[in-house]
Order: sequence, then C-alpha cells, then structure tokens
Amino acid sequence: MTADPVRLGQVIGNLLENALRYSRAGDVVTVELTDAPEHVRIVVRDQGPGIAADLRQRVFDRFVRGAGRPGSLGLGLYVARQLVELHGGHIHVDEAVPRGAEFVIELPRSR
Repeated sequence: MTADPVRLGQVIGNLLENALRYSRAGDVVTVELTDAPEHVRIVVRDQGPGIAADLRQRVFDRFVRGAGRPGSLGLGLYVARQLVELHGGHIHVDEAVPRGAEFVIELPRSR
C-alpha cells in the first residue's frame, strides 16, 4: 500500500482524539488493522455514548458537531474523510454497534 504516513496519522489521530474525548474513565478505545487482498481496513472503536442515528449520515459533513460540544468547529471528521478519499479510500461509521462508535477506514492495496 502506498500512502502518506503524515496524512494517515492525522486521520487516525483525529479519530483517537474524538474517541478519548467521548470516553469515560475505564472505557476502552481500540484500533484494529486488517490486511485483506484488496484493501487495508482500520477500525477505531470506543465505548462512549455513540452517535445519534440522525447524525450518523452527516457526521462527516463540514461544521457538523457531535453532541454539540462547545469549542468544536465540526471540521475534524470532514478533514478525515477528505484525506481518506484522497488516498482512494472510504470512511464510515458502523451503524450496527450497540454502544459507542466504530469508525471504519478502507484503503486500497494498490492504485
């Protein structure tokens, strides 16, 4: 896989920062990497309050803030999506998670 490590680090850092921000003491945040024939899959999972169903489809839009947190401009996930797409990949929120949030990034093995 060919990728810009600085930009991908920015994406993962943003997802981890969000996961930690919404987690409570004792919650677990995990990062999982899966290497498949066609793509590399990165999953960042937390045990926070989750993302409301009506917000999941818009969470990557510019200026959309999760849970209305003061001080947040709502740009982090927007920028993350742009960077993942520049790598030819896709990012989404898994809607089947019973608690917390699970962000899934899929990046192509070769372009």
